Amino acid sequence: MTWLAKHARSSRTKPIISWLSLPRGIARLLGCAVLVETAGVSLYLTIGLLYFTRVMHLPVAQVGAVMTGAAVVGLLIGVPVAHLADRYGARPVLVWAVVGQAVATATYALVDSLTTYALTACLAVAFERTAYAARGAIMGELPQNKDKITTRAKLRSIGQIGAAVGGAAGGLVLQLDDPSAYRTALLTNGVLLLISAYVSTRMPDVKQLSSSGGLRLEVLRDRPYLTLASMNALLAMHFGLFEVAMPFWIVHHTTVPEGLVGGLFVLNTTMIVVFQMLFSRGTEEPHSASKVMARVGFIFLLACLAFALSGSQTSLSVPLLVIATSVYTIGEMMHIAGGWGVSFALAPPGRHAQYQALWGTSTAAGIAAGPLITTTLVLPFGITGWLAVGTGFALASCFFPTVMRWALRTRTRNGDDSAYSAGEADTGVAESSIVKES
Repeated sequence: MTWLAKHARSSRTKPIISWLSLPRGIARLLGCAVLVETAGVSLYLTIGLLYFTRVMHLPVAQVGAVMTGAAVVGLLIGVPVAHLADRYGARPVLVWAVVGQAVATATYALVDSLTTYALTACLAVAFERTAYAARGAIMGELPQNKDKITTRAKLRSIGQIGAAVGGAAGGLVLQLDDPSAYRTALLTNGVLLLISAYVSTRMPDVKQLSSSGGLRLEVLRDRPYLTLASMNALLAMHFGLFEVAMPFWIVHHTTVPEGLVGGLFVLNTTMIVVFQMLFSRGTEEPHSASKVMARVGFIFLLACLAFALSGSQTSLSVPLLVIATSVYTIGEMMHIAGGWGVSFALAPPGRHAQYQALWGTSTAAGIAAGPLITTTLVLPFGITGWLAVGTGFALASCFFPTVMRWALRTRTRNGDDSAYSAGEADTGVAESSIVKES
C-alpha cells in the first residue's frame, strides 16, 4: 500500500471541518490570530502595488526597488531579532511586533514620498519577521512534535482561508479604484493586525531559557542545521516558479485561455486548505521528516515535466496544466510539512525562535530567488529549462536524510538528544494525526 493510500484511508471518515478545529489554549488562539492576520496581509498584498503606483504616483521601478530592499532587510535581521523572543519571552515580543507591523502598514495610507515609503516598508518587514520568529517559539513550546506539526498544518489551512477572504476584499477595492478605497483598505489591514495582537495577549506566557547563558545566536554555529536550511532555500524557489513561471508560460507558450491562470491558483489554494493535514502525516519524527523532504524534489520534477509538455501538446494543454498544478501542490504541501518536522525536531530548548527564524529566512531567500530561475532558465529555454529546474530540485532534496543523520549525531555527541527522543517517542501516535508555517 502506498504512503498516500495508507493515510487517505485513515482520514476518509474525518470531516474536513474537524481537521481545522483546534484545541483550547495556545493552538486555538494562534488559529484566531493567524486567520485575522492573513486576511489583512492578503488585502494589502492585493492592492499594494497599484496603490503605490496609481495613488502615490511612484514609478513601478522605484516601488520594485523598495520591495526588494525591504525583503533584503527581512533576510538580514530575521535571525538576530529572533534572539529577542528567546531572551525576553515569545509572547511579549509577538504582541509588540504585530502592533508595530499594524502601525507601519497603516502608515502607508499617510506616506507622501519615496523616502517615507521606503522607511515604512523596511519597518513593516522587520516587524513581520520578528513576529514570525516569536510565533515559531510559541509553537515550539507545545509538548510533543506531533502537536507542533498538527497545529502548524491546521494553521496553514486556516491561513489560506484568511488569505482568500482578504484577496477577495482586495479585488473589490481594485474594482472601485478610488484613492479613499485604497486608504481605507490599508487602515483596515492595520486594524486587523491590531486584533491579531490583542488575541496574542491572551496566550499563556512561554518560559524561555536564553537568560541562563550560552551562545546568543547558537543557530549560526550549528553547521548541520545551516546546511539543511541552505538546501531548503534551494527547494523554496518552487514558490516563485509557480507564481511567476506558470502564468507567463500559459500566456506566452500555450494556447489555453488566460483565465485558466486564476483557476489554477484557486485549485492550489483549495488543495492546501483540504489536504495540508493529510500530507503532513509522517513528519513528526526527524528521520521521517527528512525522507519526506527527499521525495519533494522528485515530485517537483514530475510537475515541471507536466508543465513543459503543456506547451507542446495543444490538445492536452488544459489537463496537463491541471495535473501539473495538482502534482506541484502535493510537493508544496510535503515541502512545508517536512520543513516543520526538521526545524522543530532540531531546535534545542529555549532556542526555538532563532531556529524557526533561520528556517523562515532560508525559505524567504528561496522565494526571492524564484523569479530569477524563471527569467533565466524556464522562459528562455522552454521545455529544457523546465527539466533543468526540476532536476535541480531533485538533486537539492535527495541529501536531506544524510544531513539529518549528521545533525542528530552532533546533538548526541553534545549531550542534547532531546529533540530526537521526543520525536521518536511520538512515532506511534503520529500515524493517526496530521501537520504543518512564515
